[in-house]
Amino acid sequence: MRFKLMSLMIAIVAALSSCNRHESVLTGSYGGRVVAGQVVMASEVADNSPAGVEVAVVGTGMSATLAADGHFLFAGVPDDVELTFRRADGIDVRTRVAAAPSLFIELGKTTASNSGRRRGVGQKDPKPSQEIEGVIQTAGADSIVVLDSHQQLDTVSINDATLIRKGNQTLLAADLKEGDRVHVKAMLKDDKLTALQIVVQNAGDDDDDDDREHGQEVEGLIVKVSDSSITVHDSHKNDVDIAITSSTIIRKGNTTLTTADLKKDDRVHVKTTMTGGTLTATEIIVQNQGHGD
Repeated sequence: MRFKLMSLMIAIVAALSSCNRHESVLTGSYGGRVVAGQVVMASEVADNSPAGVEVAVVGTGMSATLAADGHFLFAGVPDDVELTFRRADGIDVRTRVAAAPSLFIELGKTTASNSGRRRGVGQKDPKPSQEIEGVIQTAGADSIVVLDSHQQLDTVSINDATLIRKGNQTLLAADLKEGDRVHVKAMLKDDKLTALQIVVQNAGDDDDDDDREHGQEVEGLIVKVSDSSITVHDSHKNDVDIAITSSTIIRKGNTTLTTADLKKDDRVHVKTTMTGGTLTATEIIVQNQGHGD
């Protein structure tokens, strides 16, 4: 039995070494089980790459930091193994994993679902969904090209299952035009982005001639806060001033907060509207709180 187990461990490590991936492989002497798998991020997590997540085997001292592909392997672990997943952006999960040769774990802030399903030879690694926000540069019957917030051109395919809407109105692909600002939820498969949903935020030349514009979504660290506004240092290294009103929703998870709960260095995701050149927060989501908390 011991010989068979050692042979299995050697075979798994050899097979993974031959793959073009970055598995974290650790061995111990705490039991006879091998645990291998891949982590992908749930849609609720702003950073959809598992890079930087620390995965550890409870009670053994064995741990590894994941690369962008999310693969890991531990050998010689207990049969009733539990794993923890932690990262600086607030991920903190502990879960007991299924007795399966290969795990596929979808990781949220506080949850981890694992199917324990085996992947066949030649099967593609699943990819998390992606969200793109920007301006349409080219619109066609079966695809759009979007200039996103990072000044990258993203080609996104459209099919019969793609939901296209503006407010409560359902649109067709033919209604999309160059210059429309859109928020796209897409799935990446075989290096191809396919739109699951396209939300038109302002319809280019078809907009009404009023002074109310759709705002933007701002994510970053609070550098200044008062009862009526916050200043956020965003991912583009800009300080963005955002007004707060009595209608602004402030929350962390399912907990409702007030402006008094917001502090310098809190990481926030802010949904805004723009009126007369002023950004006003409709919702402030506290993702994790800094040392000022």
